[in-house]
Amino acid sequence: MNGATLYTLATSLLGGNAMDETLFYQLLNQAKNQREMMRDWVKLRNYDTSITFSSSDTYLTAKTLPTRFLRTYGFYPDSGVFIVRSDGAKLPLSPISMSERYDKRNDEGYYYIDHANGTISRTGSTVGTLHLNYLKGSADIDENGTWALSQIGGPLLVYDVVIEHKGGIDWDRINANQVPYNQRKLNQLETNMATEDARLQQAEAGV
Repeated sequence: MNGATLYTLATSLLGGNAMDETLFYQLLNQAKNQREMMRDWVKLRNYDTSITFSSSDTYLTAKTLPTRFLRTYGFYPDSGVFIVRSDGAKLPLSPISMSERYDKRNDEGYYYIDHANGTISRTGSTVGTLHLNYLKGSADIDENGTWALSQIGGPLLVYDVVIEHKGGIDWDRINANQVPYNQRKLNQLETNMATEDARLQQAEAGV
């Protein structure tokens, strides 16, 4: 379902009262971004090898993170971040906070992320290619765009928007009384989408 179809659905759920389109897409993408941060969705998992570290790089050398980077992901104790040297040797990296970067500047096997500036750095002096497993946020939805996270994700976002609109922006007694019924449907869609993702995670883990 593209954005235009989702807007039509929202209009129907609002009893034929069309929202301002700019406001609708602002709320829709706000809801999308919030949903994407809820868990390590399989369909948002990505892999990047575009970053390299050279012998001249220090612990202060900052490399730009991929576009729409949300966060790293891995399965404990593997952080999902490592460097591969030219001889094929793999150096796993563990995360540290920015406040620890000086104390561990000469130690191999660590990385830190500057979230404010969207960069990643490594301590030590290992030369090689950074392998980065991460979650990549989807592009904003417009009238022609879709949300690839789930087939039922679009309607879920619409219910997010409708509840926000009826319960807050256009509050009155009638709208307020409708919110619990819309919330019930939203909860069902949310559960279905989480179950779909759980099955994908189980298949990926081979269980």
